[in-house]
Amino acid sequence: MTRRTAFNGSAAGRRRERRAALQNAVTASSEVMHRPTLSRAQIQAKGKHETPKR
Repeated sequence: MTRRTAFNGSAAGRRRERRAALQNAVTASSEVMHRPTLSRAQIQAKGKHETPKR
C-alpha cells in the first residue's frame, strides 16, 4: 500500500487526510475508521456466510 503523502505532520493530520480520502466513497464515521480489519487468515477461517449489515 502506497501513501499519497510521506509521513510528515501529526497523526491527527494523517487521520484527517485519510478521512478526506474516504469521504467520497464511505461516510467517514468513527465506526468505519476505527474498526480493525480482519487478517487474510481470519477471513479465510471465518468462511463465506452472511454477516448482517450494521
